[in-house]
Amino acid sequence: MQFDDDRNIANLPDISEIFHLLPPYQNKSLPNKATFPEQKDIEHNLTIERVRQPCSNCESYCCNTLYFEMEPPHHISNLDYFRFCTGYPNVFVTLHEEQWYVTIKSTCKNYDPSSEFRCKVFGKDERPIHCSMYDEMKCEYIKRFVSSATSPNVVLQNKHIATLEKMCIYDSLGNITYLPDAYSLQSLSQQNEYS
Repeated sequence: MQFDDDRNIANLPDISEIFHLLPPYQNKSLPNKATFPEQKDIEHNLTIERVRQPCSNCESYCCNTLYFEMEPPHHISNLDYFRFCTGYPNVFVTLHEEQWYVTIKSTCKNYDPSSEFRCKVFGKDERPIHCSMYDEMKCEYIKRFVSSATSPNVVLQNKHIATLEKMCIYDSLGNITYLPDAYSLQSLSQQNEYS
């Protein structure tokens, strides 16, 4: 390869010139039968019953909770915004796997726990596409709102925001230079405090 004075490529060698530099090809035969490692979905704890009825024993988080992803707070004004949001009833700041959310605990007007599918508009045109296309087998709500040993779920109410502000470290302009992680904040919130 040759370069000009501005470090642009001026000339490329022909493939036949560099072919001899490549390692020799080794024809390795593939096994007759493909083998795959056993796959387990530990995160969702899949069982035959869960596959048949993915929403059985669920607290209907998808029908009772709205969440909006937020950037992690990087300035004291972001924490003030969290204080503003959590001043409203049933609004929380939640943190799961270092992703921040403003979470609203509210029930969908179509939710009907007594019906077979828990929804008054299930199978009807007025059902939101978001609901119709939702994959219950990969339920994001369970991941976000149910704590586990490997991924804590932190729920911050309005009363916790002042403590969070004190735990952060700021520069002279109010930029957050240290933000506690989910494990550090776990002691502030109680599990399922919004349920």
